[in-house]
Amino acid sequence: CANDNTKFQLTGIPAGGTWSGPVTSDGKFTPSAAGEGVHEIIYTIGSGNCTKDTSIFITVLPIPAPVIIGLDPFCKTQQPNPVLSASIPGGTWSAPVQSDGTVPLDILAPGSYPISYTVSQGGCEGTVSGTLVIYPQPSVNINPEAIVCNQDPFNKGKSKIDLDDAILSGDTNGTWKEITNPLSGAVHLGGNVYDFFGVPTGTVAVFTYTLTAQAPCTTVVDTFRVTVDEECDCPKLDFNQPNPLCNDNALLDLNSLKIKAGLGIWSLVST
Repeated sequence: CANDNTKFQLTGIPAGGTWSGPVTSDGKFTPSAAGEGVHEIIYTIGSGNCTKDTSIFITVLPIPAPVIIGLDPFCKTQQPNPVLSASIPGGTWSAPVQSDGTVPLDILAPGSYPISYTVSQGGCEGTVSGTLVIYPQPSVNINPEAIVCNQDPFNKGKSKIDLDDAILSGDTNGTWKEITNPLSGAVHLGGNVYDFFGVPTGTVAVFTYTLTAQAPCTTVVDTFRVTVDEECDCPKLDFNQPNPLCNDNALLDLNSLKIKAGLGIWSLVST
């Protein structure tokens, strides 16, 4: 094999002759030094006009050079699990890739994993290495709406709202942006805090929350609506009544029942 560094000692009979070809003067042949291909080695005895030689041919096989196919970045939530392949089949994958080339995204955490694929041809072994990259899929659950006051008579911060308080769960490294057209007039106080003092009653400010993803994952954009009110003494709790539900497979988004309600927390009080 062309990557074999063994020094093979050749023997000529009778001794005392001269070697020529890709071989040392004392008859040592190293495949890695000779390189792949068919090499003629000549052994000569005698001197002057009285010489005799003989030759042998040594074949040095090439090292398999497999290529991994399909080793692109993956998204953690991709389904079904992707399967890698190689240009020379029949080899062996290193962990965490499974024996058939499957990448178990369902059990691997996002991150980078060094992998290799080894295959043998004609008794010669070749290995290719690579990096398996798994990106996380951003996700967030946002309270869709809230009410804020345009007055703050007792300096209790009722005209201010921190948009991050609308994040119920999920990733908190996103970016807020007001997309109201025209803009509501709320004052950005820094961070993600806005002051709606003096903004006309009934104004609806719309903000987007964006979580940028690494391809092939999907960027997430969610919307948060803030309604400006002037009645600031008590929290607003106006809801529609839910329709009757079936007990075999019923789902109800409680936030969909809101008519006018500030940010709050749902709790189960009876079953």
